[in-house]
Formats: sequence, C-alpha cells, structure tokens
Amino acid sequence: KVNANRLHLQYLGKKRGCMRKGHKLSRVKRALLLIAAVVASLLPMAPAVAGTCDWDTSTGWVARENALPGDAQWDRGAPVRMSADFSRRVQVKRIEGWFGATSAQCGQTVALHLVGASKDSETTISIYRLGYYGGARARLVGVEKVSDILWKFKVTKNTPPGQYLFRLDAERRKTSFVPLVIRDHKSKSAITFISSVLTWQAYNQWGGSSLYKGPDAKRESKALSVTFDRPYDGDGAGQLRYMEFPALYLAEKAGHEINYITDLDLDSDPTALRNTKSIVVGGHSEYWTERMRRAIDTSVDRGINFVALGGNTGYNKITYDPKTRTMSNIVMWRDPSVRKPESLLLGAQ
Repeated sequence: KVNANRLHLQYLGKKRGCMRKGHKLSRVKRALLLIAAVVASLLPMAPAVAGTCDWDTSTGWVARENALPGDAQWDRGAPVRMSADFSRRVQVKRIEGWFGATSAQCGQTVALHLVGASKDSETTISIYRLGYYGGARARLVGVEKVSDILWKFKVTKNTPPGQYLFRLDAERRKTSFVPLVIRDHKSKSAITFISSVLTWQAYNQWGGSSLYKGPDAKRESKALSVTFDRPYDGDGAGQLRYMEFPALYLAEKAGHEINYITDLDLDSDPTALRNTKSIVVGGHSEYWTERMRRAIDTSVDRGINFVALGGNTGYNKITYDPKTRTMSNIVMWRDPSVRKPESLLLGAQ
C-alpha cells in the first residue's frame, strides 16, 4: 500500500535543504500527496475481513438444515400485513425496528434499532431462519431479551446463511418483524436469490412518506427520497413474507442450495454472482441501480440464467447512496433519457 506520509518523510530525509524554502516544500508536499492518492486509487481494495464460522455448507447442507426441528408458532399473533396508510397504523402501538444493514456475513456485527420500546419492560427478540423445516417454515435460532433501544447482533456459527426474521415482542405492544439476510461470501451455490429490499423501501410508508405517497396519502406529497434507517410498515418484514418467502420455502423444501444476497449487496459487489448459474428475483423486483443492472446484464450475456417470479421487474432505475442509506432519483429504464428498457433483458414486460 502507498503511504503518503511515509513518502513525505522519506523525501524530507533526502532533501533537508528544502526546509529552508517553505513555499517549495509546500508545492512538493502537495505533489507527492497527489501522486500517492492517485496510485492508491489504482490499487485493488482489500476485501472485508470476515470471521470464521465453520458453517457446514458442503453438498446437501440445506437438506440437513431443514431436517432440524422447526417452530410452527414463529408467526403467532403476527399475520401478514402489507403496506398500509400510516395515519391509521400509528394508532396501534407496536414494537418495531430496523438494522443498520440489510445483510451481514460471518463475524460481522449489525445494530438493531428499536422503536416503541418501553422503558419499564423488556423486548424479546426471537431469531428465526426461514425455510421448510417439515412445514413449520422457520427454525428458532436464539432468543434475546433487551431493555435498551439499541441491540447488537453478531453473525456466528449458530446463524448459518439464509433469510432471517427477527421477531419483536414487548408488553402492551403489537408484534412485528425485522428482516436480515445472512450471506456467505464464499458461497459456491448454483442459485443466487436476490432479496428486493430497494423495492420494499420504495413502497414503505413508515413515518408517513414513501416514493408513492405522502402523509396525506396523496401522490402529490410523496417523498423524493427515502431512507433505510426506519422500520418497514405493515408487519415489519417489508414484502418478504408474501413476495419472496413462498419461493424460498419451496426451494429449501427441495433442498436447493442458495446464495442469499440483497439488492444492496449486488450494487456494492458485482462479484457476488461470480459462482452462480441462475439468478432469481421474487415477486416484486421493481427498483434497480445502474450497477445492479450492469451486473445482471453481464451475467446473462455470459450464459447465466435469469428467473423473474413476478411482474414490474427492473422497471425503475434508482440511485442509492450508501453513506446516507437513501434511495432517490427515480426514472424508468425505458425513459428516453436512459434508453435501456427492461425488455432488452426480459424480452417482454
């Protein structure tokens, strides 16, 4: 790695005479720093350091995982709820939350932010991995009780890759869920399932505004940008339970090994598709970033299968800012300003 400070010190050691000429040294220093910055920008970025979880992901691991006991009561008292008018929803007190990331991998820690937690009672967090599990549809991985509004979750050996729901329960509060994908950056699965979190967030009315309508439920007052730093409305699970989980349930029942990722993983790391043979999106994958589209187009061009299980796939182009965790700048891919209609990929829509 290029260290600009080290280069600068080496230069001073050889050119002490320049110290008498501050203005020359200043120009040289700026030049060296610029060169170092340019060189550093050309070097490959080091991959994120992941822990060692010793997951058993050898052939047949999904079948072995789903042979473990499930918990058919995982969704008791928490029926599937779609996005709703937030003005009506706020009349019901709930315990809700969101993670500081949509996915995590081995060794990483993500923060769960709680909303509606009572100071005089605990929040019970039940961690479920979704799957088949003999028809129970979920396995209880662990239970935590917290009395704060912030809780940190670490991915360990006990939380193998997959789609998770964190169930939140508290006294005098309605139950809700918080979704999280646990991914395996070493996955060699032939199938990659992309969880469409950008689309969930576009329709998310929590707080009053989505990309479709504002607090008065009218399109004229809709938000121009929305953030991931808030819970999902409805049951808290976004569109997971009704747009994606039915397909995941059948896939895990059949024992298919899946590389689980989200939109944002593909946006930040196109190599997430490097080992796959088939890319699958669920019932509603409407919002794509430029990098997502490019990664999928490139994969299909080299012979990778693409399976869309719903409509409106890749319909809107969106910009995502990882620093602020916001999405904005909606434009249709078929718009004359973009000229990349989704039909070029799908054939028809």
